[in-house]
Amino acid sequence: MVLPPRYDTARIREARVDRYSSVSVDGNYYSVPDHLVGEFVLVKIYPDKILCYHNQEKIATHQRCEGRGHWSLDINHYLRTLKLKPGAVKRSTAFTQIKPDLKAIYRQYYEGKERQFLDLLELVATHSLSAVCETIALLEKIPTMVTTEKIKLILEKKDEPVPILAPSAITK
Repeated sequence: MVLPPRYDTARIREARVDRYSSVSVDGNYYSVPDHLVGEFVLVKIYPDKILCYHNQEKIATHQRCEGRGHWSLDINHYLRTLKLKPGAVKRSTAFTQIKPDLKAIYRQYYEGKERQFLDLLELVATHSLSAVCETIALLEKIPTMVTTEKIKLILEKKDEPVPILAPSAITK
């Protein structure tokens, strides 16, 4: 017999994305990508997390906030808006909620270079924060400046498969 579908214990509701690119759930606010302002999204409310969907695609995942009046923001949801005004990165509420590793990278290498930091955030979104940190550690061993272009080059080089060459006549 085929197993029955998994029982989903979430409350489900539809919410309109407000001008701050967030949805309100039980008095708390959770960010979604900024291109969805004014759109309706499906929100699944679990006891420990909040999932947001748009057109059957998961667009946001947040830990559920306890109490009321709290904001859970993901800076990656605001990249499009921040690219228009990169100077606002440091003063944004989303910046205060980024991971400590990412904040340390900003302070060490990107202070005053907000446009490059936004490019780095896109790399973190496509690869991972651990891969970016490993690449920065690799670049620190070499006496060179750490830049987003160098990090991107190394990360993309790692993604390329290594060609397997047949042994040549000399090797045989």
